[in-house]
Amino acid sequence: MQMINGSEWVKRLLQADMKRHGFTYATLAEKLNAIGEIENERNLRNKINRGNFSASFMVLCYIAMGVPLIRIFDPELMLHAPAKP
Repeated sequence: MQMINGSEWVKRLLQADMKRHGFTYATLAEKLNAIGEIENERNLRNKINRGNFSASFMVLCYIAMGVPLIRIFDPELMLHAPAKP
């Protein structure tokens, strides 16, 4: 089985954690706005689906979701398609 590229991997990681913690793009956008990172749902969905975002943006997403620990490696995400949040 072929491994995925970095952009696809961070996209899957963030989407899986959004789902795991009960966040939709709309609720994550609200939480990001509350901490000063202004995003609307549509732009946030596009940014995450492209998988081409900065590490600082990714960390802000986890802070907004209240997730204290980011799992950097998950073999399931690396090899299989994730469920969409």
